Amino acid sequence: MAILRRYGLFVLIWGAFFSLAFWAAPNRAEEDLLMLQKALRQIEEWDSYTVSQTMTVGGRKESEVRVISHQNPYLAHVESKVRLTDDEDFTFEAYFQPEAIYVYTPSNKAWTKTDYTHPAAGELEGVKHPGDLWLRLLAHTAHITRTETKEGRIVFSLQLRPFREEINGFSISDVQTAKLEAWLTPNPPRVEKVKLTTFFKPNILRGYNEMIYENHFSAINQAPDIYLPMEAYTFRKINK
Repeated sequence: MAILRRYGLFVLIWGAFFSLAFWAAPNRAEEDLLMLQKALRQIEEWDSYTVSQTMTVGGRKESEVRVISHQNPYLAHVESKVRLTDDEDFTFEAYFQPEAIYVYTPSNKAWTKTDYTHPAAGELEGVKHPGDLWLRLLAHTAHITRTETKEGRIVFSLQLRPFREEINGFSISDVQTAKLEAWLTPNPPRVEKVKLTTFFKPNILRGYNEMIYENHFSAINQAPDIYLPMEAYTFRKINK
């Protein structure tokens, strides 16, 4: 009888712990997701920052973007390089000013100007506001884990469900698996780096099966000043 009582007590305690873990796990995942979501939203609340964006497709670097962003006043400087062929890249610079966007293309040494209502402005805005993309991707979260490094950095790893998206003009579809990783500094939690690794469904016409997109944030609230070059006022107006 004593053995049965001890066995019954063991089952009761084990069952209590199992129930606690079962109910705590979803809550912990929700808390982690909310913490990461809050940190990503705070990017647009920073006074200023710089972000380096890189995209690698099939092991080859396809694009590099560097952004210096200020919130008040609303200013940004974007430098972009996109691989066209093995021997040719397309580069441009964009200056976001409160009233318009000025774009410089070194290939023809020409300046253009567009206002924020032009369709092209929407594409450029996506480059300037990388946090919007990461927030959209959170909606596809299937599983999330949180760990900490020896230095105290918080690391999130998210398994994503298949999704469709466009990143800096690169269309993403036919996703087989995808993982989002984010590194945050502690006290206060701030986004340092975000990485998306995507594997695509087999397709002999595609020519690649993997895409990696990374953002590295730095100079938070200490980004360099932005000055619009005088040459920008030789612009050609882009009409709608």
